[in-house]
Amino acid sequence: MIDWLIFNAGVAEVTSLNWITLTHQIITDPVLFCTVPNYLTERVGSMSEDGIGHIFQANVFGHYYIVSLPSIILIEQLKRLTSLLTERSKVLWSVSLETALAFIYDPNDPTGIRSHHAYGSSKRFIELLHCYLATHPRTPMYFITHPGITDSGVVSPYQFPIREAIQHLKKVAFYVARWCGSPWHSISGYNGACSVIYCAVKAGREDEMMKWGSGSDRWGRERLLGTTLQGEAELWKEESRAAFELVERMYQEQIFKLNVQQASTSPDGNGIGNGKKY
Repeated sequence: MIDWLIFNAGVAEVTSLNWITLTHQIITDPVLFCTVPNYLTERVGSMSEDGIGHIFQANVFGHYYIVSLPSIILIEQLKRLTSLLTERSKVLWSVSLETALAFIYDPNDPTGIRSHHAYGSSKRFIELLHCYLATHPRTPMYFITHPGITDSGVVSPYQFPIREAIQHLKKVAFYVARWCGSPWHSISGYNGACSVIYCAVKAGREDEMMKWGSGSDRWGRERLLGTTLQGEAELWKEESRAAFELVERMYQEQIFKLNVQQASTSPDGNGIGNGKKY
């Protein structure tokens, strides 16, 4: 049995910073400047070898593919009689605060190939997919989490020494935002893991329709922050279904390409990736 499948943030292809937009945001809203930045320039049109948007495949489809495979291939290889993903199993997706931006996701470009915000678009897609999976019959439990704002090297568009200078300035800005009252600046990886640990160890099915985020108080003590998804799931019902149908169709296409038997129903007849439509 698989107890937890925990998927990390994935990748982002930030090529540079838009210094004009950066200057405007830091003057008009300094806390938002280092919480939900709108000045990151991302690569547009990046594709994987499979002909899928690079960011979408790394952050969304690759994870969905992994979730769908255990009860298909591994059972046959290990000769197990029960699904590796059971009712006690937990699948944890990683999203972002960027999904709050209205322009971050275009339903006409769900895989973000034409998007100037491919990373945020992929995270919004995960939320839509989660809203569908968590409100339909399935075997594992699903949770979405985010680490808040942590000090990492995910966004490092420049080379030494500019990159290091930006990293140090960014960290200082994070502490200033925390001292100004921002609840989302967890900063350390330890604090950032709070939401993931909670969902993995303590959360139950009643917690699935929450977006669990990590944060901290002014003194750096970790905080668990939850935002309900109930209203969002109802509002974006059709978009959520479209998100599921897209990744399910992509999954079936990849299975076909890899010449894996289409008889992919798990022994208990539940779960995703079994070719069934909800």
